[in-house]
Amino acid sequence: MGDKMAKTQTQVTFEQIVEFVKEDRYHYSGHAEERMAERGITDGQVRETLLTGEIIETYTEDLRGWSYLILGFSDGQPLHVQVGYNRYRKLAIIITLYTPEPPKWVSPRQRGSDS
Repeated sequence: MGDKMAKTQTQVTFEQIVEFVKEDRYHYSGHAEERMAERGITDGQVRETLLTGEIIETYTEDLRGWSYLILGFSDGQPLHVQVGYNRYRKLAIIITLYTPEPPKWVSPRQRGSDS
C-alpha cells in the first residue's frame, strides 16, 4: 500500500513553485495567515523569501505532496517559509512561516537540539 500512496503524491519542484509565485498563483493556508498576523510578516517579505531564498529542507513523506522549507532574508532578518503545492487549486500554498529562533534553530540554516 505504501508504494501506491507514494505514486499518488504530487511532486512539484521548487523551481515550479517559484514560477507560481512570479505569476501570483499562490495562496496562504489559514495557519500561515494567522502566523503572519501574529508576527507582523507581510506578503512582500514572503514573496521575497520565495523568489530569492534557498531550500534548507525538503519534505517528501507528506501525503499531500512534497513541500520545501525556504530560508530568505528580508531587511536583513531571516525568515523561514514552508511552501508546497495545492493540487486541487493548482497553486503554490504557503503552509507556515516564522523567524528561526533558539532553541529550535541555532542559526537560520541549522536546527537545534529541541527540534
